[in-house]
Amino acid sequence: MLLCLPGMNRHHFAVFVHNCRLVLLMRQEPGHGVDLNTFKPAEWRWKLTQICDGDWHHYAISVDFPQV
Repeated sequence: MLLCLPGMNRHHFAVFVHNCRLVLLMRQEPGHGVDLNTFKPAEWRWKLTQICDGDWHHYAISVDFPQV
């Protein structure tokens, strides 16, 4: 599943399953007045036993950046 935010393309925000892990990818482009030396997380991974059990599941991810 890929979601797009205004002004962003699909390469900046994604939720997907890879190697039995739920992955949230959220890359931010540097803007005006942004300190390029400040680290910002871009990827979160959760290893859940249900991800690869062959059943359908519903997941909700809450983001209050940088907390996920």
